[in-house]
Amino acid sequence: MDIVFNTDFINTFIQAIWSGLFLISFLHMWSLKVEEQTWWRIKEEANQYLLAAASVMCALIALDLAVSILRIAYVLRGNTTADRIALLLNNSIEMIVIVLADSVLIYRCWLVNFHQWCLIYPLFVLLFASTACLVYSSRSQWNNGTTQHG
Repeated sequence: MDIVFNTDFINTFIQAIWSGLFLISFLHMWSLKVEEQTWWRIKEEANQYLLAAASVMCALIALDLAVSILRIAYVLRGNTTADRIALLLNNSIEMIVIVLADSVLIYRCWLVNFHQWCLIYPLFVLLFASTACLVYSSRSQWNNGTTQHG
């Protein structure tokens, strides 16, 4: 087996562990936001947008793990075209998760700092720079036909 497959396998294994930990913390967060008397009724003080963002991130992380496992299957079969498409899908999902997580952090900083935009502007610059770097790296990996670690 080549080094790229071994690295992808190890990365997917570690990603599965972290995804499981995230799922456990996500379920714990939901249990804290739900009233105990009424099943699955969300508490009034719970922020609906943050709950929705966390739910979307959990679903995207699970999808990213599934695509990573498919990539290993494609590498084992020798299907390089499907591997490149799965790589592009992996990178796209990871971009969405990073942008969503950064957006939630910016929103929380905005709330904690009493709506002071002068403290939030540098975070927006970093968010846009991060997004630009992720788009550029995905595009260059697709054009070069390389894998994540090649």
